[in-house]
Amino acid sequence: MSSSTIHSPESSQSWLSSKGKQLKESDLLELWKQQNTNQLAHLDLHYKYASWYSAFFIALFGGYVIGLPQYLQSSISILFLTLPLLVIVLAQLGKRTLDRFYQRFLETVVMIAKLEHLLGLDGRIKAEPTSREPYIESTETLWPEDKHFIPLRYVVDRKGDPPVKNSADFVRTRMKLGANKITHCTFLAFQIIAVLLLLGGIAGILLIN
Repeated sequence: MSSSTIHSPESSQSWLSSKGKQLKESDLLELWKQQNTNQLAHLDLHYKYASWYSAFFIALFGGYVIGLPQYLQSSISILFLTLPLLVIVLAQLGKRTLDRFYQRFLETVVMIAKLEHLLGLDGRIKAEPTSREPYIESTETLWPEDKHFIPLRYVVDRKGDPPVKNSADFVRTRMKLGANKITHCTFLAFQIIAVLLLLGGIAGILLIN
């Protein structure tokens, strides 16, 4: 994507670097591309680590359920009791690890939103045809009621409900939503299952011995 392909309206705002140098549209576009790449990378790591932890926990549960009944009358059964404990501890550590990936993802969302605002892409815009030939259809006529370059849902979602006052509040509130909320609930379920299996294993050992 080059700066010549985007026709943004004149903005009343201008950002300067720390040395007072005005940031050009090409600089903003380059930052936008970098942050989009970072956004996908952080979210991908969040999904990958969540999947890895989940698969590992299921493997530990499988080993516990299959192995413990075979060694209930042996001292080895004590070793199997460490498996649910391991799930409880690792799930807690995993939630913190995934929080960091999701926080970085949200921070890139913030940067992208600010860059798109500077480029004038988050407001109402008018698309102009690049050719005056009669058979060239303007994008204005594609969806006559659509006046936003970016899907309006993105703009509304970033503002929040109720609206957030700064990017720090946006990140803080969104940490408890979306994919991270699902992950936290899933890991909590693993911890609850681990506690139940641990208690069941202890009761089984005491009853047999």
